[in-house]
Amino acid sequence: MDKLDKMWEMQDRLNQRYGFNWKQMAKENSHKRGVWIMNYIIACWSELTEIMNELHWKHWKPATYRFSIKDEARLREEIIDLWHFAICLAHAAGLSSEELFALYCEKNQFNHNRQDNAKTPDDKSQDGYNLAGPVRRTELQPSAGPACRVCGGITKQTGRCYTCTECGETGGCG
Repeated sequence: MDKLDKMWEMQDRLNQRYGFNWKQMAKENSHKRGVWIMNYIIACWSELTEIMNELHWKHWKPATYRFSIKDEARLREEIIDLWHFAICLAHAAGLSSEELFALYCEKNQFNHNRQDNAKTPDDKSQDGYNLAGPVRRTELQPSAGPACRVCGGITKQTGRCYTCTECGETGGCG
């Protein structure tokens, strides 16, 4: 069992203590499920606010003071609280840890492709933009494959298979 699976299991046990059975509820498209999803969205939003409050964010403060961390331990605690509710939100959406990882890898690859194909942050004709500023326009290579199922890295087609450029994993040889 990997660490993400373990966290899913731990959160599932905690959720069951207050009556939230995500495996059963994920099979339903009910009002009750929508209420749980909204509750977890609000909880995540609240935790993000608590994280923000661990930074000195007030714009009228001196620039050298702004965005400094008030309390490192408290900041980390609030991030863990957010992570608890993010897992609950994933549970309410019916995502297993395996599905979350696969979807994360897919979206990560998509975001890399957006960066590779961006012109500038101001270019609204693009699907995405490079946060670092202007980049050279490139075309997606026809050999670009899905995200690596092991590390989430970029894969390239090698014959009938895809090989990860980061960890060397080979897959999709169907």
